[in-house]
Amino acid sequence: MKARSLNIIIAIIIFSAIFGSLFYYNWNLYMETKDQFNECDDSCCLRITGNVSDEKFIGISYLLNGSFTRVEDVEFHVLNMAGVEENRTISGVILWDILISYNLLGEDAEYIRFQSIDGYTTFNIPIRLIRSNPEMVIIVTHEDGQLLEPKTADGDGPLAAAVDFDCIKDDSEMQQIFEDNYQDFVHNSKLNAKNLDTIIVI
Repeated sequence: MKARSLNIIIAIIIFSAIFGSLFYYNWNLYMETKDQFNECDDSCCLRITGNVSDEKFIGISYLLNGSFTRVEDVEFHVLNMAGVEENRTISGVILWDILISYNLLGEDAEYIRFQSIDGYTTFNIPIRLIRSNPEMVIIVTHEDGQLLEPKTADGDGPLAAAVDFDCIKDDSEMQQIFEDNYQDFVHNSKLNAKNLDTIIVI
């Protein structure tokens, strides 16, 4: 009887220790995340992280109110994985303007990737292409004159990323990046991201 009681007590102690450790870990994780997102209290935030001088959160209201250089109703050339071409009429903020406005890029930063809410991440995009073609890499807020609907409403927004095909089609480094990722040809469907929430600088 005493042995059984002792075993029960030991089991309770072990369970309490494990549960307490998990609670402590998850609570700290929650607080870290909470503190990060306290930097942006907008309805939607774009996070810029990685090889940057300072991690940044930019609310969608700043992307809509003229705080950054915008392009309106421009035709973006799209080539998808099936080889089908089309033009999309989109509006949004020039990514390069965001990056230089905050002087975010690390000294040895070479690439960026876009990441969606669901974790989808694009191929690397050389920063030199963004710098030399600033109006061809944008954070999209509108398509066909309409605000992008959020993922919860089966939309592509509220933010998306768009890289014009003409910006990358003849670039030898982009061709190598696509080859390294087992793609037969360069197309921009692996660089454009729906439901954008993060820009990763590498």
